[in-house]
Amino acid sequence: METMVIKVAQVGPTWLLVLLLVGLTLAVLLLTVRARRGRQKEGHGSEVIPLPTSQQVPYGEAEETYRAQIKKAKEDFGPEDPHVVKPMRNLAMLYRNLGKYSAAEPLLHRSLAILEKADPANIEISAILEQLAEVCQAQGRYEAAELILLRSLTIRERALGPDHPHVTPLLEQIAMLYRKLERTREARMFEARAKLVRSRN
Repeated sequence: METMVIKVAQVGPTWLLVLLLVGLTLAVLLLTVRARRGRQKEGHGSEVIPLPTSQQVPYGEAEETYRAQIKKAKEDFGPEDPHVVKPMRNLAMLYRNLGKYSAAEPLLHRSLAILEKADPANIEISAILEQLAEVCQAQGRYEAAELILLRSLTIRERALGPDHPHVTPLLEQIAMLYRKLERTREARMFEARAKLVRSRN
């Protein structure tokens, strides 16, 4: 012990400071590596990254991430489990944003089938139907979009009640579709319903 104290004293205060800084740097690097490993382990779950923008994750990387999450969810829970739906919907919306409607639509239909089998009353079915209607409208399939939106409205009203605030955006979306189709009378009817629901909330 005395020999060690003598050696440290011989090193001098400058070298002692250098050794201290080196030790601190190594400690920080070790903590950083551990933190990164922790985040990588967490990333193997079913959580999804947000849909990318030009300043976020590149589309190619996002597609790979969603596909990996779908695969992992299927391995962990089975191909028919609702855990598969979330990353599948995200991949579908990514394709929609890229204009790849023929790639987005089957994923949304598959998501619907999984949820309807697991829980026909699940309110998320309404949201998937809205996304599917968006894809149909983008392709000019307005009649299909109309039927899908009306079905979504029925599900939402049954689950939440006809005067719930979350019903309003769907009423307005249907009205906009009718405006686009120049079906003015029907558009006004849904606009009036939306206005009434807003007034009650």
